[in-house]
Amino acid sequence: MSRVFEEFNPMGKCPLCRTNKNEKTVLISMAGTQRGHICQAEQFHLDCLLDNLVYYPEKGVVAAVLREKENKEETNV
Repeated sequence: MSRVFEEFNPMGKCPLCRTNKNEKTVLISMAGTQRGHICQAEQFHLDCLLDNLVYYPEKGVVAAVLREKENKEETNV
C-alpha cells in the first residue's frame, strides 16, 4: 500500500532534484533491504517522481530515471 505524505522530511534530499522543498512526498523501499514488513526507504517528491518515470513494456518495468543535472553549488565546490 502506498502513501503520499503532505510534507517532505527536511533532514534528507530528493534523489531526483536534490532539494528538500516542502512538497508532497512518497517513500520508496530500497531493493534488498526488506526484513519481513520492515525495509529501508528513500523519500522522493511526488512531482519529481512522476516527471521522471519511464515504462519498459518489454521488461514489465516502470522506473524513474536519475538524470545528472548541472548544479552550480555542487560544481563550484
